[in-house]
Amino acid sequence: MRRSPVVAVLAAVAAVTLVVQPTPALAQQRTRVVAHCTEISYQPAHYIFFCADGGAGLRHATYDKWGTWSARGSATYYFNDCDPSCAGGTWHHRAATFRLYRVVDTVKHGPLFTRIKVTTTKRDYVYHLTTKPY
Repeated sequence: MRRSPVVAVLAAVAAVTLVVQPTPALAQQRTRVVAHCTEISYQPAHYIFFCADGGAGLRHATYDKWGTWSARGSATYYFNDCDPSCAGGTWHHRAATFRLYRVVDTVKHGPLFTRIKVTTTKRDYVYHLTTKPY
């Protein structure tokens, strides 16, 4: 029995569609992030990486891309050098790009980014982001 070209194309499209379908939770919800300790956000403008003292983070974040599995943008990276101590340290500000990745599908909050890589002209920083807002 010979198949028509239309049937073959439809079968191929159906097979590809089945392979690339995201999990049900990811298909229904946008991936978000815990950006500043207590709130889950979609495309937040500010991030705090150390909730205890706010010693590093991003300000004025803008996005080139925000997808299911990654996001990227630019911002001002700030950090305290804690020299001679965190209380007496100097605050630094640098232009940066960043990339969010490593999505975890949580039961309570849906898909969340759990890593952020911040790139400045001096170096790269990788921060682990929580999935449990305070």
